[in-house]
Amino acid sequence: MKNKTVSIIIPTYNEEKHLPVCLDSIFNLNYSKEDIEVIVVDNGSSDNTREIAKKYGVRVLRDDSMNVSGLRNLGAKQASGNVLAFVDADCIIAKDWLLNASRYFNDKNIAAWGAPPVLPDSANWLQRTWYIVRRKENSVQDVDWLESMNLFVRKDQFFAVGGFNEKLVTCEDVDFSYRIRKFGKIVCDSRIEVIHLGEASTVKEFIRKEIWRGHSNLQGIGSHGLSIKELPSLLIPLYFGIFLPAILLYTAAVRTPGMLIAALLFLLLPGMAVILKIREKITGLSQIAPLFFLLQIYFFSRTIAVFNLPRRRLSSLRMKTINTMPYIKGILFDVDGTLYHQTPLRVIMILVLITLNMHNPKELLRKIKVIMSFRKAQETLRRYPQKDVDYPSRQIHITSENTGESPAYISETIQEWIENKPLPYLRLCRRKRIKTVIALLHETGLKLGVYSDYPVEKKLDALDISQYISVIVSASDPEVNGFKPQTNGFSVAARRMGLNPSEILYVGDRPDVDGAGASAAGMQVVILNGLLKKKTTREYPSISSHYDLLKIIPSSPR
Repeated sequence: MKNKTVSIIIPTYNEEKHLPVCLDSIFNLNYSKEDIEVIVVDNGSSDNTREIAKKYGVRVLRDDSMNVSGLRNLGAKQASGNVLAFVDADCIIAKDWLLNASRYFNDKNIAAWGAPPVLPDSANWLQRTWYIVRRKENSVQDVDWLESMNLFVRKDQFFAVGGFNEKLVTCEDVDFSYRIRKFGKIVCDSRIEVIHLGEASTVKEFIRKEIWRGHSNLQGIGSHGLSIKELPSLLIPLYFGIFLPAILLYTAAVRTPGMLIAALLFLLLPGMAVILKIREKITGLSQIAPLFFLLQIYFFSRTIAVFNLPRRRLSSLRMKTINTMPYIKGILFDVDGTLYHQTPLRVIMILVLITLNMHNPKELLRKIKVIMSFRKAQETLRRYPQKDVDYPSRQIHITSENTGESPAYISETIQEWIENKPLPYLRLCRRKRIKTVIALLHETGLKLGVYSDYPVEKKLDALDISQYISVIVSASDPEVNGFKPQTNGFSVAARRMGLNPSEILYVGDRPDVDGAGASAAGMQVVILNGLLKKKTTREYPSISSHYDLLKIIPSSPR
């Protein structure tokens, strides 16, 4: 078989929508077809991806067990070309793509070449804004790394550095680029053009992708060694995950205008620094606000990724003291902090709040003051319960006294920023495997309910678990009219579930609130106590994840 000059390797998984367009563009290239080999490496698609590839007459390989790095390596091993070209199935290849890339085929001073994919004409504001960060300042320039969806490398050098790191689920292109540099420069040439159709188009998708990419960041550094230019990727999580929360907590404690302004400056500083650095790429003032917003989302997404790295579970240690619970017929869940991670959600909401009110700092401070005072009023009523009062009204009244704002403004602000605005981001902060666990518990015949301090129906829909929950109780329900650890809500939940409190297991995350209230109402209790909460509870059994519930719930028929 004649050796091909270029082997184009395309990893796929359920790409029937994009693959025909990608392959059409490849077969329309202004380049000799005799010198091109196309290899599609499929990851076990359940749609018509492989059938489509076969109709185009390209080589089709399949491996269901590999990640994308492994798929690219498999394609490279089977390739007959001297040059490997990696592209993604959701890319459209420009007609002169290979012709422009071929100018580097014999340049031994260059180890890898390509360019960041450009956007389609239909790109929305988010995609156009983030491209400002991604695109290069010059048409041709040396760079530190290139994206693997438009990357050329010589086959012998590719294998000399071990190919892509298959332990990385993403960021494999950064890691590979740092390792291949020992053979020469990495060149970005915008004439080597592909159009990427799969850029994140919503804030939710953007956050999900950046968390996903962030998971492999530290692993990549372990593979290729630390570069000075990668220090920001290490410092950002420390800044936003440790330093900034400490500043915000201190600000909340002292509550002085000067400290609040300082905290806001600390929050805004990294984004302002990036905008200053890439100012030459910004073509208009209208780009600054959306760019700043996405930078803040990026920082916090990468921080969440680092602090949510896979970790050794403590279940085996804690289960020794739990074993199985006495026979139960229902489970009642706390919501905030139990079904989803509260801290990252609050961080996201702070960013959204700041972004939407940047033009009006006075209104921003006003809303922050109301939200903080409202939460403080709740904790006051929780610690010092009052008789014969309407708790929701009393909480608003206390907030009004402390802030000087009208009850109507407080109610509107709380409904917007505590009840409604967080909904689109709840799925991102959902506890790991919570839906799977609740679905399995539901299948056993257990009655499942939730008890929350706030109205919760919309939250359950946003978390995609409402179909499994039969009983919903809120502190604002007229029957309840009180906050945990008062027993009213627990008793109401037991009645609605049609069970004796002793037949119900309550799952919460605050021993002093959830544990105390549920146990006083006669329920059994476990406290969700992950690694970030170093102190385990002595009063109640603890679990490190919801998955542990499947171990401690007896399997006898109901």
